[in-house]
Amino acid sequence: MGKAWDAYWLFTYLKTKKILQFPINLVMQSLAMILNNLGFLVAWGLLFARFGNINGYTLWEVILLQGYSATFYAVFFWFIGGVAKSTFEYLDRDKFMDLQLYPLNPLLLLTTKSGDPSQWGDFFEGVILMGIYLWHDLTLLPLVVICLILTVAGLYGVTLFISSLAFFVPRGGEFFSELIQNIYIGGSMYPSQNFKGIIRGVFYALLLVPIVFYPIEAVRGLLNPKYLLISLFFVMLINFLGYQLWKAGVKRIESGSGGGIVD
Repeated sequence: MGKAWDAYWLFTYLKTKKILQFPINLVMQSLAMILNNLGFLVAWGLLFARFGNINGYTLWEVILLQGYSATFYAVFFWFIGGVAKSTFEYLDRDKFMDLQLYPLNPLLLLTTKSGDPSQWGDFFEGVILMGIYLWHDLTLLPLVVICLILTVAGLYGVTLFISSLAFFVPRGGEFFSELIQNIYIGGSMYPSQNFKGIIRGVFYALLLVPIVFYPIEAVRGLLNPKYLLISLFFVMLINFLGYQLWKAGVKRIESGSGGGIVD
């Protein structure tokens, strides 16, 4: 286990060092992402200027939403989000067995294969917006950190589970990748009160509610923090199920029952 962690931090360090070798590119892509995200915030501001609030949300809450989603998105994809895309790429290109040449767990290798300069823009913008929101009550900071950890860990478990489905669904990588981006990343950028009834039930089944909505609602004071224990339960469950499905998929590939790599 110690060697695996050493390898993980080495790969992460090398990835960071590579990005820092091109500072102008880093600054330009980061600024572009910040401006793109601010455009989203401006659009919300125009809506609030016209309607006052939306289901109890004001621009103040959207600052929290934008900051929270940008922060967990950046942390997830820079540190552990490689499995979300790399798994599909290796399988669709029939190169998954190449990973077996390394003396490390293929999952560890794939986990580190993500991250681009634009995510630095997401992170800095997210931290600034979260700081603006928390300025009136800094006692919320520990709760925010706990919530971010739950969301990032939960998103990893969901991503691992969905990515592992690609072992059993030939050439399904593009569909699963879009599912992660549009449902779990995109859905987190909108007020949770907008989703009610059947739609919220569907989002609960997809675990978007316990791993994203509950933490944000807890920070806003709309949900008793004790409900985060429910989030913790689902985070642990989906990571366990995701890893079991991953191992089953790898065994399927190694046994040749998947047609060598993917049918």
